Amino acid sequence: MESTSPEERTGLYPAVPKRLARVAPERTRVKNEDVYGALAVFWLVFLSAIPAVAPFLVFRDRFVALRVSNLLLLAILFLVGYRWARATPSNPWVIGSTLMVVGLLLVAVVMALGG
Repeated sequence: MESTSPEERTGLYPAVPKRLARVAPERTRVKNEDVYGALAVFWLVFLSAIPAVAPFLVFRDRFVALRVSNLLLLAILFLVGYRWARATPSNPWVIGSTLMVVGLLLVAVVMALGG
């Protein structure tokens, strides 16, 4: 279903560049909501990295710290999937387990590559 006829389009196509040539773009400025959004993203990334980094500050053995970090992050994936599924008409155990299995697969790939 077309919104315009072929005759209307032949008149419309040349009119668009002419109209755009007369329009001055709005000046780009940083607004308060941009700063608040940037701060929110910073804190989300920073706080989500703490469980990954904390075991390296606690354990001397890097191998143990890496495995504890993996375990913490897999548990967080399960919890996020579980909580997310509770907000939808889904089974929380299935969604949480699915996210955790995806995380396990990613850890297996990293381990296979030497990590």
